[in-house]
Amino acid sequence: MKKFAITILLVFAGMIYTHAQVQFIDHEGNVIPDGSEVRFTTPNAELLQYGMLQIPMEIDLKNAGNTPVDCTVSFDVTHIDTDNGSFFCCAFGNCVPFNKIGVLTKGPVTIEAGSTDTTLRQTEWSPKSETAYGKVMFTMTAKSASGDTSIHVTLEYADPASVNSKPSNGNIIETARYNAAGQRICKPQHGINIVRYNDGTIRKIIIKK
Repeated sequence: MKKFAITILLVFAGMIYTHAQVQFIDHEGNVIPDGSEVRFTTPNAELLQYGMLQIPMEIDLKNAGNTPVDCTVSFDVTHIDTDNGSFFCCAFGNCVPFNKIGVLTKGPVTIEAGSTDTTLRQTEWSPKSETAYGKVMFTMTAKSASGDTSIHVTLEYADPASVNSKPSNGNIIETARYNAAGQRICKPQHGINIVRYNDGTIRKIIIKK
């Protein structure tokens, strides 16, 4: 009975290790638990100032174990507004467009122990224009011999004013503001500010001390 109990504990410990070795992490290094739902709506501010509108996925893939592991990443697309934008799937050093319902798998690639593949964060939704509101929804799964982990992702370019046209009263107001790192801010800050207005226009403003 004691031997049986020890065996069960070892199996259970192996299960914990299995799910912990390959992990999705956010841009701050926090682990995103298996089964989580994540949503990104903030445009890349650095590219925005050059007229390029993209909604990036700020997620990396990390091998948290002590040994190398062969891994694949699949993108199971369940919703995509193809009339309004394009979806680019990135992993293991390259990106490819995938604009349909279905599954795209990349890899396998060996991830060294303790290392992180940052190509994944380049996965993006690219709207066709400033008023082409839409989204892509998909389940992303990392598979390896040590186990699988999946998260549900939405990349969305949404109308911040919930309308697609200029207000009838002619009043132009600010609807969103971002810093140079693409982080949303609630008030003007020193340096570059990316400001979106309710008529769909976007402006780069430099605030000096």
